Amino acid sequence: MLNFNDLQPVVKGTYSFVGIAKEGDSLWLHLPKGFDASTISTYDQKRDLFFTLYRILRQFKAICVEKSYLDPDRLGMKTPDRDGVLRGEDGKAIATVPEEDDPLIFYGKLDWMSALLDANDELKIAALVCRLGRTEKVDYSQLHRFLHQGIFLGNGNIYIDTMTLPRAQVQFEPTDIVAMYCYLLEAVSIQLGDVVSPEVTALGERFRERYLGIEASLFNEQDYDLVLNELKDALDKIDRHTPLKDEDYYTFYEAIECFLYGRWQSADEGEIWGINNFHMVWESMCLTYLAKTVAPESLLWLDRQFVPNAVLQSIDAVPTWFDLSSTFTCNGKQLRPDAVVFDFDKTFYVPLSFKLQLNNWDDYGYRITFSLKSKSEFQTTSYISIAYKGQQEGNHTSEELKKFLPSPGGSYVSPQLPPQFLSYWDISKLSSTQDPLRELCLMKRLNHVFYVAVNQGIWSSDTLQTHILNPLDVEGRLSSNVFSSALFRGTTQDSLQKTFTGFVSDLTHIARIVFQIIDIKYNDVAYFQDEANQQAIKARSVRKQFAYEYLLQQAIEATVGKSAPLQIDSTFWVPQVSNDPTVLSDLIPYLDGYLQLTPANMNQLIHHYC
Repeated sequence: MLNFNDLQPVVKGTYSFVGIAKEGDSLWLHLPKGFDASTISTYDQKRDLFFTLYRILRQFKAICVEKSYLDPDRLGMKTPDRDGVLRGEDGKAIATVPEEDDPLIFYGKLDWMSALLDANDELKIAALVCRLGRTEKVDYSQLHRFLHQGIFLGNGNIYIDTMTLPRAQVQFEPTDIVAMYCYLLEAVSIQLGDVVSPEVTALGERFRERYLGIEASLFNEQDYDLVLNELKDALDKIDRHTPLKDEDYYTFYEAIECFLYGRWQSADEGEIWGINNFHMVWESMCLTYLAKTVAPESLLWLDRQFVPNAVLQSIDAVPTWFDLSSTFTCNGKQLRPDAVVFDFDKTFYVPLSFKLQLNNWDDYGYRITFSLKSKSEFQTTSYISIAYKGQQEGNHTSEELKKFLPSPGGSYVSPQLPPQFLSYWDISKLSSTQDPLRELCLMKRLNHVFYVAVNQGIWSSDTLQTHILNPLDVEGRLSSNVFSSALFRGTTQDSLQKTFTGFVSDLTHIARIVFQIIDIKYNDVAYFQDEANQQAIKARSVRKQFAYEYLLQQAIEATVGKSAPLQIDSTFWVPQVSNDPTVLSDLIPYLDGYLQLTPANMNQLIHHYC
């Protein structure tokens, strides 16, 4: 067990190790760049910061295992100990990360936490707690097994007073060691923000009442010594009075013993817990945060090296506005920006209120027409067509739409249509519309076919035909389906493609096209302000950003045309507090934003990361 008062926080700008290092009798808590060690002095601050870093490194290690950078078998290197039970070795795990020059090293000599968490096995806990014993509870499905114990009454009924069934019991048996383990597991889980099962909580409470009898907390500065000594006495008492000690017993005993006594005191000087290259962790946190907070269609590029697979799957399930998969290649070399974000969707958002009412106009047997009334007391009326794939003649679209949206009085007020519904109306003169931004918002809310297309990264008439119109069976000839016969009534395949080309041209001029190239930096602001670093900054960072910008501009102009007004912003995310982000504008114009890493706001990142 670690007394957090013994930790001495320190930040070393040239040292990428983050964790706990031992120097003689001193324990140094090395913090990430961006922290101010002088502000972390109390027991509670050190405790909270340690558990915060533990959560982060635990998640990062899981990602490395998931990505096959780290062999999970090497995380639990074991050597035989008493009665054939395995005890974990002090040591470190080395990860092999592609395209990284330095090896990634996890230091694990601070074993008291990992030993406790690794022993968590709910099935084993349940098996050890439930023992066979006599109980007054009657399981009627098992009556036939207890007829020989029954009392036959005069009316032909049978009376059975007890059964031998599984029941919970806490005695000087393996269940006591399990209850103690549950008490410690819950205490640690609370600090880590983990959720424990009600069974673990109940067993932990029984242990506290039986052996401690106090409300003191293990992770409270005033109670630490008292509770630790009481726990050591309880472990000794349980061990001396437990008659049966099998492999399961020693699994929990070893975890508890390691937690209470620890073995890191005997470790050699140097790093005993943490990670050698925290810049990889910082990058993983920032990119995971981006992936979870930015709309998937707007996240055009993401360095996937340290992003969890589940997060990547959710991103890949949504088409992006632009396909940049083959963009960042220069002189045969694949470049890798950290992220590229397209915030087009935000540039044209305007408040929009309207009402849809069904209209019984018959479009060649399909009823797909709605009256669209604008907000001004819903007086201004126009007409719009909405259909869904597989719609049959005679059935109004509203009949299917009612399954997804409430329709009081047969109206839909400012709806966002479900994705299986598509709409169409003439927008050939979008640029001359009185309020084109409002029209774009309306197209988004009502799934206009053209908006759906660009939202999936379709910017040319050929790809519109291939990926949108063909799957809808919209061809040159009049075919018998709701899209060819009704939704695109009065138009042709060629005119649709020409109108779409005009829409794309208008779109790129009406809505500001803004790209943000984000580069994650593990340097504090002082590094960028130091004149001695200017040449290195230009060579390593600014020059690279220029290359990214040029390649991105070439790709976008090839997609939407050279006349489109493009704005590309490069942003460095650094772990540093900055009340005035413009202070660096004279040094590096591109350093115009920060994602700060401080004890106060780290929880925002952790919420999305762990």
